[in-house]
Amino acid sequence: MSETYFLDLQPDRMEGEVAVVFFFEDDRPLHGAAALLDWRLNGKLTELLLAGSATGRSGDIVAVRNNGKLDVDWALFLGGGNREKLTAAAWEKLLKKGFKVCEKAGFDRVAFCLDSQEEVPAAELKQLVVALRDNGSSLESLFSFDTVPVLTRSRSGKQESLL
Repeated sequence: MSETYFLDLQPDRMEGEVAVVFFFEDDRPLHGAAALLDWRLNGKLTELLLAGSATGRSGDIVAVRNNGKLDVDWALFLGGGNREKLTAAAWEKLLKKGFKVCEKAGFDRVAFCLDSQEEVPAAELKQLVVALRDNGSSLESLFSFDTVPVLTRSRSGKQESLL
């Protein structure tokens, strides 16, 4: 079994072969780690979203080669479905999918950058990662957690403001 490391780094400063972030169909504009990587990659994911080639639904996979602004060779954006429906169980499925996609792609050293939110805080995500890693994956995995609050929709359906 390979090692798992927890780091305090931004997604664009993670080392490895690929930085993996999740993007969601109800996040417009993009938020968290996906927004940062998209910005560093000159809006490549945003272009695909606007063209309808990507949506953020579960199963979406977008691989973008480093343009010189990342510390990894690739950025991998994985569709996470609906952010409002994220639970620990949903995160578990997303992480398993992330491991599987990276193993199939032939990566050995993977940097996952996860957004925590009120329902599943970073501490709970970290415990989930440890439990998943104990069940065996051959990948060397680096993890960081974006703990900046992600804007969510209020009951009225409008995004809440941080102001």
